[in-house]
Amino acid sequence: MPDPVDAPVERIALIGFMGAGKSTVARELAAVLRWECIDLDAEIEAATGQSVPEIFAERGEAGFRCLEQQLTEALASKRNVVFALGGGWVTRPDTVAALPGTTFFWLRVSPSEALGRVRAQGQVRPLLQRSDPLAAARALEEQRKILYAALGEPVETEGRTPGQVVQDILTKLGRRVDVPDRQQEQANGSS
Repeated sequence: MPDPVDAPVERIALIGFMGAGKSTVARELAAVLRWECIDLDAEIEAATGQSVPEIFAERGEAGFRCLEQQLTEALASKRNVVFALGGGWVTRPDTVAALPGTTFFWLRVSPSEALGRVRAQGQVRPLLQRSDPLAAARALEEQRKILYAALGEPVETEGRTPGQVVQDILTKLGRRVDVPDRQQEQANGSS
């Protein structure tokens, strides 16, 4: 039986605080691996026809987390996929348990950097709609970082491009994942 550390990886999930770059890094990583990329928040929006802020306003956080769990369970059998999971995805043990055999990476970002990134993108984050968004971000990150650390291998994102983060993840994966050789494929295709 192969050592789990050397077992091939068939499913990768990126976790971490809002603004950590999970969606962007997941797209780039999936492109390099030639795998499917699934952004869970985007899938929830497509399934409901509502934005995440609208879902939070109508159903509350608990309602959103139920949708998150249902969709995670529906997608759990997929292989050769990179998931970008929402910042609070880790807060429900049943949701986490729905993705057994998944390799998790925790994209780390400080609350102040996360808030700056979210603001720069003009995004509305329901859980930061407070009089002091930075204090809310710090409190939320403090609650979740133990969950992130328990589940995923940390990867720093601050001061780094998405491409650098992808390279870091690929290095951490080592031989556990096949990376298509694009130069060889291009050479074979042009012959």
